[in-house]
Amino acid sequence: MQTAAATPEPAANNHEPAIPVDDSATRRPKRRREHRRHVDARPPARALNTSGACHYCGFSEPYFKRARRVGGGPPYILVGRSVRYLVDDIDRWLADHRVEK
Repeated sequence: MQTAAATPEPAANNHEPAIPVDDSATRRPKRRREHRRHVDARPPARALNTSGACHYCGFSEPYFKRARRVGGGPPYILVGRSVRYLVDDIDRWLADHRVEK
């Protein structure tokens, strides 16, 4: 019994090539997503809006809004209707409320 050499068979229709084409040279390479590790928990911005400040220290937005109205929250800056919190003020406010037993 003789073995036939592996030759490509002709394509069934005229649109497909008989030999697979390597088009890797024309394709763009896939981008890899870089997983960024946060080396420093401090955000790059000095002044944060209310949602950024809440995200930074872990409190809810209603808490910050109520603290602005009643008092007892971190100091804030009011420019027109824009409320901003300085990161240093938030850190100082959190440090002032630290309880050691």
